[in-house]
Amino acid sequence: MTTKAFRVLGFIRRHSFNFSLTNCILALYYALVRSVIEYGSVVWSPYTAVDICRIYHVQNSFMRFASHCLSIPYLLRDYGPISQALRLDSLSVKRDKFSISFIKDLIEDRVDAPRLLGELSIRIPSNTKLQSNFYLPTKKSNFSRNCLLKTEPAATITEADTVSEGSIITDHIKPSPPVFMKRVLDFPGFSSVLIELIGVDNFYCKSSTDRLKIQTANPESYRSLIRYLKDQKSEYHTFQLRENKPLSKVIRNLHPSTHTELIKSELETRLYEYLVDQEITLNIKLKTHDIDNAVDKFTSIIQSAAWASQSKSPTFNSIPLLLIHIRSLITNKRRVRARYQTSRLPYHKALYNKLSNSLKKQLLKYKSDIFKQKLSNFSSSDGSLWRETNKLLQYKSSSPPLTKIDNSIAISNEDKAETFRQ
Repeated sequence: MTTKAFRVLGFIRRHSFNFSLTNCILALYYALVRSVIEYGSVVWSPYTAVDICRIYHVQNSFMRFASHCLSIPYLLRDYGPISQALRLDSLSVKRDKFSISFIKDLIEDRVDAPRLLGELSIRIPSNTKLQSNFYLPTKKSNFSRNCLLKTEPAATITEADTVSEGSIITDHIKPSPPVFMKRVLDFPGFSSVLIELIGVDNFYCKSSTDRLKIQTANPESYRSLIRYLKDQKSEYHTFQLRENKPLSKVIRNLHPSTHTELIKSELETRLYEYLVDQEITLNIKLKTHDIDNAVDKFTSIIQSAAWASQSKSPTFNSIPLLLIHIRSLITNKRRVRARYQTSRLPYHKALYNKLSNSLKKQLLKYKSDIFKQKLSNFSSSDGSLWRETNKLLQYKSSSPPLTKIDNSIAISNEDKAETFRQ
């Protein structure tokens, strides 16, 4: 809900940052944003501080935007002057009003909900000093205190409860991704092939104007279908299975200046220690042949662990990595750009322009240094100079178009011949 409200509020900011009329800004906010964060609040009205603050952030963001458009002065994190100038009610007060109005309609039979009406505990006071009209029983937890309805006790399963013979209890399995095909000319023949390939109960098809959607029932049927389509060289589109997606490993809390070679060497050392620890045995008898066998085995363990822990030689990467200060400039520029797109303040725009110009200069200097280093590394002994010269000679420049006397382009063959003749 708050995500949708922020998305709509961002749309209003982008298209109405130059508005100066209070009624126009408030009309947009009430119609597009506040209607989202107040819809059905009787059902989901929050009671925890975290959820209340998340909803308050939406209105606070709008009030910051309105103060910038309407030039309303206010102190940092003090939205009282803005709410007074715009006459905005507190969101919690509005939710309380909605709840009171709903209870009133429920009692006056304007809302047909007998179960909710039965949950209301109306007090019949025996003493006139009691002013409360409702009886609120004491609760032990915050959840039960704010729960609208009484939770039913969970049904217990006894030995007398039996499961019918045809019922099957299965876990929820995520379906396989669909397969979209184009240019299917013979659907009956294609469906008969699928029935023979994966079974009649393991897929279903949906046809649209330009494609055919095939949904398989399990990953085995999906793999069989993809294998068949690849063999037939059919035109199709699909997604990757969840279990086939590659896993990425992340080492947290590392300083950005840590070199990858250091991380690689540490991981290889840990792997070497683990492999040796798994294979080595210390319960050796103190006999000559046993000691000799243990020495030979220990030597082979060390060799195999060293070979297994060494990674493959890395491939040469022709694209050099950016320096640390350039990467930090890029990060700061993106942060300031996002801040400027949110606030539209001149100070943030000036800071964004300053970081952009600084980044352009640093990138230009970095490219110049890379080019100078590349030129200095050329040598006639290893053939690098000849290879680069051969690349330059292979480049063919495009010929410019023929132009007539009146500077128009000659398109047809007759015009080109006439241009050459002149």
